[in-house]
Amino acid sequence: MRALIAHFHVISASVWLGCVVTEAMFERALLGRGPEFERTLAALHWRVDLGIELPALLLTVLSGGWLFFLAPHWSAVWWFKFGAGTLAVAANLACIGLVRLRQTKADAGDWAGFARVDAAQHRWGAVVALGLLAALGLGVVLHA
Repeated sequence: MRALIAHFHVISASVWLGCVVTEAMFERALLGRGPEFERTLAALHWRVDLGIELPALLLTVLSGGWLFFLAPHWSAVWWFKFGAGTLAVAANLACIGLVRLRQTKADAGDWAGFARVDAAQHRWGAVVALGLLAALGLGVVLHA
């Protein structure tokens, strides 16, 4: 049973990471190309957050919580993995809030506000990516 949950956890975390990478590609393609592109980017990013990223994040948290309680022992590497994953979750939740706020700024035509929120959202997005990569990498170390 633990192995099945661990596989599900890796799959859900991989979907989450894939979503983060896809959103980064949207950002690179559409940001800075003018208000209409940025409105489209803000709306698209918000829809992906709600429809794919948030469900994948929640499934990762649920399966990770289950694995937490099934763990026979908690090594230092395991605690670093837990910390990296927790950091990624917290940063992603902050990011989702910023994505929504950025869409609100775009819809209102507040481009100065959009730029401020966009910068913060990208900083938090980098934390998400680093935390996810660290947690997945440490997971490989733990199960190799």
